[in-house]
Amino acid sequence: MSISNIVIVAGPEDLHALAVQQAVVKMGGACAVVDFREIDKDISLEADLDVSSDRSSQGHASVFLGAFADLEFSAATSVWLRRPMLPIAQYSIRDPRYRSFIRAEWRAALMGLTRLSGCNCVNDPIAEEQATLKPAQLSAAHRVGLRIPKTLVTNSATRCQAFIDLNRRSGRRTIFKPLTPPLDRLGEVRSIETVEAYREELELAPVIFQECIERGMDIRVTYVDGECFSANILSDHEALIDWRSDPNVVYERTTLANAVENGLRRLMCSLGLRVGCIDLRIGRDGTVYFFEVNPSGQFLFMDLELDLPVAAAVARALLRNPASRQSYK
Repeated sequence: MSISNIVIVAGPEDLHALAVQQAVVKMGGACAVVDFREIDKDISLEADLDVSSDRSSQGHASVFLGAFADLEFSAATSVWLRRPMLPIAQYSIRDPRYRSFIRAEWRAALMGLTRLSGCNCVNDPIAEEQATLKPAQLSAAHRVGLRIPKTLVTNSATRCQAFIDLNRRSGRRTIFKPLTPPLDRLGEVRSIETVEAYREELELAPVIFQECIERGMDIRVTYVDGECFSANILSDHEALIDWRSDPNVVYERTTLANAVENGLRRLMCSLGLRVGCIDLRIGRDGTVYFFEVNPSGQFLFMDLELDLPVAAAVARALLRNPASRQSYK
């Protein structure tokens, strides 16, 4: 029986990557956590696309990591793009335009190499990149029958104020949040009553505005190849908008209604995601709302605090033959 060779692309400080690596080894696989961030000039990459006349061949892809390791992506059976860290441009290159270009080139090459390898990929890099677009997530959730909050994406102060006023007339608060997560802090969700204080900022870039679903219960779901691991998020703050801003939340196991679980399976299938962390909220009227999915979200608290075997489930996904996965339509 051949040994599965698993590659996890993440930083060395990523505890999720280390937990899954340990689970893979326990299951009899070989697993390496690879960090491209600090490799700099010692890394070389090769993707040989000279496939001659053999149309069944898609080429050969290799990454050489100098003194760190010698990793053949073609020999890897599975790759988990947990949180890829890209090589940093040499400090002698100071122009931010060149530094940004170098980073973009590495990203394009490494993501393309991963797809070229033909191995079991969790998640597919293109599917994951597309799935991080919040409007696309919400639209996909609506199409599969999940409830979503009323949503507006705009940089128009006039349109924003009209949306706030509409929600107010319906007895709803309005919240806003960034379309992409900031690199230096939590992308906190906040309430807004008038657009006046934000006119200048709003002119710079669009923002996502939503009706505020007053919390009955927040739920974090970690989805892995059709399995849903669910936890209630308990907080003493009744009017809490974003549970991540409360450091004293407590978690408890829960189960979802079959209709909700099946909806999440259809959603993840439509997005092409095999792993992701999903935020739901049960409104005070009992309606379950989908908020968002983070393909590389945090789930380790479920293993550590609730004894839910999420890391083991991710390990099984990496060891599994992709052809054996069930499709949810």
